[in-house]
Amino acid sequence: MTDEVIQLNFQTLQLEVQKMQMLVAQYATSFLENDFLKNVPEYVTLKQAAQLKGVISYENLQKKPWHQPCCGTRAIRINGHRAWKREEILRWLKIDDSTLEEYARSLNVDISRHFKNGKNRR
Repeated sequence: MTDEVIQLNFQTLQLEVQKMQMLVAQYATSFLENDFLKNVPEYVTLKQAAQLKGVISYENLQKKPWHQPCCGTRAIRINGHRAWKREEILRWLKIDDSTLEEYARSLNVDISRHFKNGKNRR
């Protein structure tokens, strides 16, 4: 074999290894997401929701219903605690301040008294 053929084979092999690395990373991400979803209970309390979201404190979340799952609506009571269905929680976990107003509109909840243009109102 010539040096050019060897170089071409080596480059092809490198590309294939890169493709496999990307596939492994995608499978790992998918596996972790599925594992996470399996661990979310059917109904989630506000305290559990705060823990799942990870970046907010339960105490602050209690004071701001517009930041809660379903903007504080659609909760049911389980053993005296408000809780939301898993599907609602998973949707809420993806919400941040930049998408909160759109999320509230999709739920037909008016939060403009408390939150406008991506910021809490005082």
